[in-house]
Amino acid sequence: MENDKQLLSPYYAHYYCGRSLVSRKNFRKAIDHLEEALKIRETEGVYFLLFYSHFNLGNFDSCEEILKRTEGGNYPAVFVSGGAAYAKNEKKASAEKSLYWFEKAIALSYPEAFFQLGELYRTGCAAFGADLVKSADCFRRGLELNDPKWNGRFAHSLARVYRDHKEYSLAREFFKKAIDYGFVDSNYDLALLYRDGLGGERDLEQFIEHLSACDNIQAIREAGGVFLTGDYAKPDYEASFDFFSKGARHGDPVCAIMCAGILANAEEYNEKLVAFYLEIAFRNSAQNEGIRNQFDAIEEVLGEKAGDRLWELAEKYWNFRKGSA
Repeated sequence: MENDKQLLSPYYAHYYCGRSLVSRKNFRKAIDHLEEALKIRETEGVYFLLFYSHFNLGNFDSCEEILKRTEGGNYPAVFVSGGAAYAKNEKKASAEKSLYWFEKAIALSYPEAFFQLGELYRTGCAAFGADLVKSADCFRRGLELNDPKWNGRFAHSLARVYRDHKEYSLAREFFKKAIDYGFVDSNYDLALLYRDGLGGERDLEQFIEHLSACDNIQAIREAGGVFLTGDYAKPDYEASFDFFSKGARHGDPVCAIMCAGILANAEEYNEKLVAFYLEIAFRNSAQNEGIRNQFDAIEEVLGEKAGDRLWELAEKYWNFRKGSA
């Protein structure tokens, strides 16, 4: 009952209404509600959404006013937003102001501050150029916070810095640490190091093992391709299909076409099942040229039988012809 009363209070009514409008990118109306919420209670959430709304509307003067209003308080999310704004905005770019606001958030041991500043140093921005040494320092300091929610991301980002700096043995070490912290995406980067023999011996078994542990589309495509072509292991169409079908379930058109191609290559194939995967591809692909290229790739790898069957079904169900533009 107490929670219901809280949610019905004027502050929460304006706050949640403002947050909903921000999510729908209706920033002007959101600002009206967020300002009303601030009259009742000053909170980091409201200030952050206000800053975000004004920034998206190009109201940089209003953003600076919000920073002045929050400067003396405990609002690290707002400080990070200020630091990022001064780093990225071409007209207002200022390394001094950007670092001032990042350091205020860092002084409060706010993980996002270490991460955002580290990424800016890694890639470079309008306010300052790339600096891999400073980037690595940010991620190392972030790891020292020992925050379970952030350890994996910090280790992964630090590994990327070492990889970019061609310190591949350290890159392997920290990708492994990121995986131990539960950051699954590091498996893909580590797999590529094993494949290319960077930072240690080339190990194709480890390459395939870490690819198999990935859950992003790029890794799924590569893993399916490895078993389809036999580039790094013996061709295994069943294993290849298992990977591509995983991507197709996510709606990936490339994976869906590869599933259709593998099924179409069978001596006796199920037309409806092949058409099912083609339907996923046509529904999720914005470019017919991409589908054409995939059909050509399947024909090159699996042979004319698979390619001819795909073109036959594409014309039958979608009026998609091989020779048409």
